[in-house]
Amino acid sequence: MPIRWTSSATLPEYPLVSIALGPDPSKSELRGHARAIIAIGDIATGVIAPGGVARAAVALGGLAIGGIVLGGCGIGILALAGLALGCLAMGGLAIGYAAIGGLASATTPWAEPPSASSSSVPYTRTPRQSNTFPNFGPACLFRLDES
Repeated sequence: MPIRWTSSATLPEYPLVSIALGPDPSKSELRGHARAIIAIGDIATGVIAPGGVARAAVALGGLAIGGIVLGGCGIGILALAGLALGCLAMGGLAIGYAAIGGLASATTPWAEPPSASSSSVPYTRTPRQSNTFPNFGPACLFRLDES
């Protein structure tokens, strides 16, 4: 049984809240597609969107795409997901500029922290030499050389 509801309140032209769950044969939809500021549905598109496939500034879902994402597979600026792709990615498999997780691959160009014997120059981050293989694990944020 499909559920369709859209609020009468709108911001410019978009409804404030829309809910679309389940198939709707009258519209030839196999999955409900909610489009609103707050969209809830099988496919949800809006500013805040929880749904199976969610596209929004704040997206929550099985496949979440947007700015801040939380889900099974998340693609966004801040991604918290089982498979996380983003600038700041956290999850089981995290790929991004800064990645934290079970299997993390980051491209952060940071060097190791200064040693205690270094001069009083403030700590600055300098690019490290790239290597052929990505660094995996939480240690990818800093290079841990034994020297």
